[in-house]
Amino acid sequence: MPIIMWTPDLAVGDEKIDDQHKQLFKAADDLAEAIFAGQGQAELEKTIDFLAEYTRFHFRDEEATMVENAYPAYAAQKSAHERFESEIGELRRKYQAGEVQGGLAVEVLTKACTWFKEHIRTLDRALGGYLKEKAKA
Repeated sequence: MPIIMWTPDLAVGDEKIDDQHKQLFKAADDLAEAIFAGQGQAELEKTIDFLAEYTRFHFRDEEATMVENAYPAYAAQKSAHERFESEIGELRRKYQAGEVQGGLAVEVLTKACTWFKEHIRTLDRALGGYLKEKAKA
């Protein structure tokens, strides 16, 4: 049974964006399950690499949707995306340097879950509402 999962209250109303968000939550859940099974370190590199690569893909895809739809809050979204990519990059650097190995899996998990939920509930939901209103017009 999943420990961390995407739930309908996180829906932004755009199927492609919601599906991509589900993939991010799946990666976090895989790490959470590995931590609870005492295998967090084994899953950590895979999760960090996935988050670094998939968020880059997801953010660029989401940003392209914003540009295509003349989304007025594009700059704020792009800035938030860049900050998260930088934070994941720093966690990746810590991992590769062998820093704080014991707690790094939990740090990555906490960062990802907290950031995803906050970002989706605020900025992405606003984007979803904008896209929905634009489709009605």
